[in-house]
Amino acid sequence: MSGVAMSVEVAEAHPDEAPAIGLLLREHGPNPWNWLPEDNVAATLAALAAGQGGAMLAWAGGDIVGALIWRPDDPYPAMRPADIPPSQAAYLAEAVVHRDYAGRGLGARLLRELNGRLAERGIRWLTAERHEENLGSAGMMRKAGYKVLSAYDDPQRRHAGSRRTAVCGRRLDEAGSRLAHVRRMAEYNRWMNEKLYHCLEELPEAALGGNMGAFFGSLLGTLNHLLIGDLLWMKRLAELPEPGVLAVLRERPAPQALNGWLSHSLPGCLAERRALDKLLLDWCAALTEVELDQPLSYRNMRGVAATKPLFPVLMHVFNHQTHHRGQLTTLMSQLGLDPGVTDLVVLIDDV
Repeated sequence: MSGVAMSVEVAEAHPDEAPAIGLLLREHGPNPWNWLPEDNVAATLAALAAGQGGAMLAWAGGDIVGALIWRPDDPYPAMRPADIPPSQAAYLAEAVVHRDYAGRGLGARLLRELNGRLAERGIRWLTAERHEENLGSAGMMRKAGYKVLSAYDDPQRRHAGSRRTAVCGRRLDEAGSRLAHVRRMAEYNRWMNEKLYHCLEELPEAALGGNMGAFFGSLLGTLNHLLIGDLLWMKRLAELPEPGVLAVLRERPAPQALNGWLSHSLPGCLAERRALDKLLLDWCAALTEVELDQPLSYRNMRGVAATKPLFPVLMHVFNHQTHHRGQLTTLMSQLGLDPGVTDLVVLIDDV
C-alpha cells in the first residue's frame, strides 16, 4: 500500500469483521507507546465478535486501514460527569491506523465519526487512554474534541518515556447541543431579518439609500453587504462533499466585492434575503453532528486559501450577521424606528 493514494471510506464494523480487525491491530498496533498484550487483544476482539460494543472502520481499496474499537464500559467512573449514568458511558478500547495511512488525520476522522454514532445511540461520555507522551494519539484526540482528564504513573503498562498513562474524555451530548445551536441561530437569523425588513418598509426610498456615514454608507448598502457575505459563505458551503440544498448555489456567480450590490431596492433585497434564509434553514435542518466537524476548504476574497472546521465557521457566519444587524438597528434608531426585541434569548425555551 505504501505510496498509493486511495479514497478512504468510513463505516461501522460488523461483528464478523473482528478477525480482520485483529490482523490490522496485531500488525500495525505495536509501537513503543502502546500496551498490547495478546490476552487483552483476544478478549477485546472476542467481545467485538459477540456484539459487545462495536468498531468504526476505515476502508481503502477493499482493505481495512484504520479501526477504533469501543465497548460499553467506564474504567474511570470518578472522572465521569455527575449527570451521566454508567449506562450512558463507553470506553475506547483500541485505536489503530495502517502505517501507510498514518499522519493523514485518519484517526481523528474515525474518532469524530464515532463521536456522532455513539451520540445517536444515547452514549453521552467516552473515555480513552494513551501514553502521556504519545504525540500522535494526543493529536488525534485533541482534533476530535477530547481533553486530558488525568495522568498517572503506570510502569506495568508503559515501558517507554515517562511511563505514565493519560486519561482523556469527552461529553458526546455536547454534539447534540451544537447541532441544536446551529439550527437555532439559523432560525434567529431569519426571525431578525423579517423584523428589520418589516420595520424598514416604513421608510421612503431616499432614507433607505441616503448615506448615513455607516461603514457601508446607507441602510441599503448595509443590507446588501449582509446578503453578499451570506451568499459568499453559502457558496463555499455548497462545495462541501454533501452540499444538500445549497448545491443550487454552485452555478450562481460569486460577488466580486464586499461593498457590492445585489439589489438597489428594498423589495429586491427582501426577495434575496428570504431565498437565502430559507436555503440556510433547510440546510441546517439536514446537518448531522458528524458533519459539523468536517473541514471546509475555501479561498477568501483576496484568494488566500484556508481549511477550517465547519462548526466554528458557521459560528462566524452567524456572528457576522448579528454584527451588521447591530449597525442596521443603530441607523434605524437615528431615524426613529424601533424594531422591538432583538435578543436571541427569546428563542431559547425555558427548562
